[in-house]
Amino acid sequence: MFNIIVPNNISLSFDYVTPNDVRDAITSLSASRAKDIYGMNSYLIKRNINMFISPLTLLINGCIRSGTFPDCLKVALVLPLFKKGNAEDMSNYRPISLLPVFSKIFERIVEKRLRHYFETNKLFYTNQYGFRNGKATTDALITFVNNAVLCFEQGKYAVSAFCDLSKAFDCVNHNVLLQKLKKYGLNNMAIKLIQSYLFNRMQAVKIGNSISNLAHLRRGVPQGSVLGPLLFLIYINDMPYYSSRALSIFFADDTTLNVSSHSLDDAISKSSLAINDAEMWFAANDLTLNRNKTQTSIFALRPFTTTGKFSHNSIFLGMRMDCKLRWNEHVNYVSTKLAGNIFALRNLANYVSPNVLRIAYFALCQSHMAYGIVIWGHAPTAKSVFSLQRRAIRIIARIPYRANCKPMFIEFGIMTFYSLYVYSCLCYAKANLQCFNTHKDFHAYNTRNSENLCN
Repeated sequence: MFNIIVPNNISLSFDYVTPNDVRDAITSLSASRAKDIYGMNSYLIKRNINMFISPLTLLINGCIRSGTFPDCLKVALVLPLFKKGNAEDMSNYRPISLLPVFSKIFERIVEKRLRHYFETNKLFYTNQYGFRNGKATTDALITFVNNAVLCFEQGKYAVSAFCDLSKAFDCVNHNVLLQKLKKYGLNNMAIKLIQSYLFNRMQAVKIGNSISNLAHLRRGVPQGSVLGPLLFLIYINDMPYYSSRALSIFFADDTTLNVSSHSLDDAISKSSLAINDAEMWFAANDLTLNRNKTQTSIFALRPFTTTGKFSHNSIFLGMRMDCKLRWNEHVNYVSTKLAGNIFALRNLANYVSPNVLRIAYFALCQSHMAYGIVIWGHAPTAKSVFSLQRRAIRIIARIPYRANCKPMFIEFGIMTFYSLYVYSCLCYAKANLQCFNTHKDFHAYNTRNSENLCN
C-alpha cells in the first residue's frame, strides 16, 4: 500500500566516505561515558579521535562496497530503568538500549546521506514535524491551531482525532520498509546495506552485574539508534496520501486527523471515515491503532451537544486545549507546575547561592513557560503565570514577597513572561518568513521596506 508518486529521475546510492566524513560523524556524537556491550563509549572515541579515523574509514568503505552492516555492530545492551509504581511490574520499567559506539558512527554517515536525499527531493510529507531539522513540536501545534482557527473563521466545526499507536517503533515490518525504500529510489546496493542493518539484530538485558542471553529482534527499528527514527519517518510517510478525507499532522508517531464541516453531524461522519481509513492503512503496514486510547475532540466557537465519546478538552504534544482554544486548561497546567517548582526553589534557597538558584529557575520554571508560548502566551489568563514568575524571582533575589522585582529581572538576565512571549514570536517569525506577507507581496515597487513584514 504505497501512494506517493516519486519522480523517475532520482535515485540514491551510498558513496564512499572520506576521513573528514568520519571525523564529522565522531565529533557529532555526545561525549557519553555509558559503555556498550563491548565496554566502549563515545567519550573514549572522541578523546582519541585521530587514532580511529583511518581504520574506520577503511572499514566503512568496505561495508558500503559489499552492502554489509557488520553483525558485531548489531548487538544492543538493554538497561531497564525503573519509572515508578510496583518494582515487580515489568511495565513500570523503561528499556534503555545502548548500541555499539562504532555502529552509531556508521549510522550517522548513512543517516546524513539518506536524510539529505529525502529533504532535497521533497519526499517527506509536508506536515511531518518529528525528527526533522528545523522543525519542532511548536510547528506542529501552530499548524493544528491555524487549521482550527480557519474553521472558526469560516463558521465550521473542526473535529480532530488524536491517534494512539501501540508500540509503533517496535512494530515496523522490515520487508515492507525495504519495499518502500526501493520505491523511493534507493538503488540495490543501498537497499542491501539497509537490509543488512535491520536483519539479524540481537540484544541482551543487563541487571546489576548480570547479563542475559542474546535474543533476536525480528521487527521494529533499533531503539537508541541514529538511523532508526529516520527509517520510521520513511515507513509512515505515505500514510496521509492513502486518504484525502482529513488533514494529517504528524510528530513522529503522534498522528492527528483533522476534518471540518458546517454541519456537526457531517464533520463527525467525516472523522469516523478518516479514522477507518487510517486504521486500514495501519493494519496493512503491521501497525496497530489503539481505538480505546484514540481521542476525538470537537473544536467550535458555537455551542454544541454530542453523543458518544467526544471530548471538549484534549492534549496534543503536551498542550492542553479546550474546544474554543482559550488556553485556560494549559495555563492552569503550567501554573500548577510552576507552583510546585517554586516550592522546590524556596527550599533550595536555604542551601545555595542566587546564581545556582538562577540555573535551577531555568530548568524548573522557564522550561514550562517557554514551551509552546507562541501559541498560548497571549491568553488573558496567562497573567497568573507572570504572577508566579515574579514570586520565583523574589526567591532567587531574596527580597520580600511584595518588593518590586523589576530590577531583579535585569540583574539576573531573566526575561519577564511577556518579554519571553514576544521574543519567542520574533524567533518564530524569523525562522518562518515564508509564512508571512511582506510589502513586496502587494506591490511591484522596489522600495526600502519591500522586504519588511506587513503589519
